[in-house]
Amino acid sequence: MTTHTFYWIQSELPQAMAFFFIYLALLDNQLNNQKTNQKIYYTLSIFLITTIAFTHPLMLIPFSFILIMYWLSYHQKRKEIYISLSIFIGSYFVKSLFFKTKYDSQAMHGLINFKQLFPDYFSLDSNIHFVQYLIKDYYFVLLFLFIGLFFYFIKKDYLKFNFIRRIFFCNYFINQCDLSQWS
Repeated sequence: MTTHTFYWIQSELPQAMAFFFIYLALLDNQLNNQKTNQKIYYTLSIFLITTIAFTHPLMLIPFSFILIMYWLSYHQKRKEIYISLSIFIGSYFVKSLFFKTKYDSQAMHGLINFKQLFPDYFSLDSNIHFVQYLIKDYYFVLLFLFIGLFFYFIKKDYLKFNFIRRIFFCNYFINQCDLSQWS
């Protein structure tokens, strides 16, 4: 989706997401009481989580989001989620301390913009273009977002409903943005 506002020849982020989906399948299998060999599960988990943490610094965001969703879903099995988070954070810090790259340092230094631009994210040209493309070309993403919100509302799973709602529809967006600039 960023091809309209950003160009790259090769990105490690999609590669990290591929490993992340494999890890999620493994974790989901473990959390749903599927009969798995514990040694194989933990060996693969350590390998996949470490690979994910080393592949791209922005994987911190989807990894955290999904683990929070699992944490909200599996109250009795949070130990596995805490172990996964610990492995990820440990791998992330090892990479940050001993395997620094110029790109990763620049990417993480850019996070200061969250603080400097808060809460004025919607005046940035890239975000304005993103919302335009989201409405015109990627409307299916919004459709699935609303279907997911509706699903959690109907199930009366208000923790997940509010978690997702607050991430995607912050109060600033609802109260302050002039949507006419994006039409």
